[in-house]
Amino acid sequence: MKLDRITKEKAEDYSGLFDEVLLQNDLIAGAGCLDDEENPIGAALLDSDGDRLIISSIFVEEESRRKGAGSLMLDGILEMSKAAGTKTVEAYFTGEEAESFFLKNSFLVSEAAPIYRVSAGTLKKTDTLKAGKNSALKVHCLRDIKNPLKKKWSVLMEKSAYLSHPDQYDKDFSFLCTDEDGNPVSFILSDYLKEEGVLRVEQLMNTRLDHPEYAVAVINAGLNSLNQSGLSPETEIEFVSIDERIFLFIEKITEGKGEVKNQGSLLHAVKVTE
Repeated sequence: MKLDRITKEKAEDYSGLFDEVLLQNDLIAGAGCLDDEENPIGAALLDSDGDRLIISSIFVEEESRRKGAGSLMLDGILEMSKAAGTKTVEAYFTGEEAESFFLKNSFLVSEAAPIYRVSAGTLKKTDTLKAGKNSALKVHCLRDIKNPLKKKWSVLMEKSAYLSHPDQYDKDFSFLCTDEDGNPVSFILSDYLKEEGVLRVEQLMNTRLDHPEYAVAVINAGLNSLNQSGLSPETEIEFVSIDERIFLFIEKITEGKGEVKNQGSLLHAVKVTE
């Protein structure tokens, strides 16, 4: 096996080993792994906030796993971190297999945020969301958003310390709400996990806590999109609750209508660049 550096120009060689929407952002670099015939068998994409090198995506094809490809890429990423002058290499993930992988490679793994699930049907029945269905607020689907609104959204995320970008998420299940002046006031960023049959809300933010209707508007938009997509009305929606207020908000609006289930935690792996 051989380590390779993934650049924008070489990214096509690794297609199929990561979600290509990640390339729409200015990720700083990537690390790849080639087999003995120099065929790509693994890929990792990276981002940075200046102090940290963040692994946005890491994947090794099934038949090449547990043979050292992932560890080889991590070694390369640590060297890239040294060269870039970042202090740590970090990743956010779920799942026991990924946890074992990072622990085996001497990363410190801790819980970053709890994850909760509630069925779409339960949410639709809540008085708060039903009352917000006729809202006149302007809600935009990520698939239809163009500049300069898209740029305003990215700036809002940066100011709020979100490292991720809107384009990393499912364009059909992600929405932005704007005020009367066309400024972003709330958003929801989601991904549909096909294998699990779960819609995961990775980010839910309302910049105006005195206006909960902004959050209600984007959640309703997501539920409507789920219904239009033909998915089951009982599809479970998973909320990554980095901010405890997200859980408290969901718990409040579902009170008496159904159970909000704890599904474990989003995990955080970190290793100091020596």
